[in-house]
Amino acid sequence: GGFLQKMAGALDKKGIFNFVAGSGAVAAGKAIADKIIDTVKDIFQKAKLFYDFNIEIEEARRLTREFIGVEGQQLTELSSSISAISKQTGHEYKEVLNSVDTLIKQYGITWQEAIDVIKDGIQAGADENGTFFSQIKEYAPAFRDAGVEVQDLVALITQTRSGIFNEQGMALIQTATERIRRFSTQTQKALDGIEAKIGRAV
Repeated sequence: GGFLQKMAGALDKKGIFNFVAGSGAVAAGKAIADKIIDTVKDIFQKAKLFYDFNIEIEEARRLTREFIGVEGQQLTELSSSISAISKQTGHEYKEVLNSVDTLIKQYGITWQEAIDVIKDGIQAGADENGTFFSQIKEYAPAFRDAGVEVQDLVALITQTRSGIFNEQGMALIQTATERIRRFSTQTQKALDGIEAKIGRAV
């Protein structure tokens, strides 16, 4: 009924004006409401992203503190460096952190030196096949025992990508080093036993 009455009133000029104005007010009100809703949604979305971002940063700092044992400005700088490498390579933050931790522990270098070595490797193409960080974790202990310097380790990993040196060669060095380590341990035990026997005989 109300709609028909509006249509009837639209027969004169004043009625037409009132009908259009009324319809326009409803449309304008709906547009404003939609705009407000969109704005609120956008605010909530940005707030959520900000919250998630801060949670992510805090978790990264916690892991870095736990793994490397740094605090204050060093913690901030190291976390930022690892985050930048993570974003650049597409690897998880923790995977990059593990590699830094491995190099520090195996080679006795500083975190800044570990970061620099990793950056040099990336620049040289060591991660083109996506295995750079896993190879650091896998090969660093054996290659350190074999007397291979950290820069040379990264160079060898880079060469596996280029085909100059393959992963089978890396694995052979790793296996040989582990065997030497076991042999050395067994030999030392045997020598200790011999010394003990000699000591008793004397």
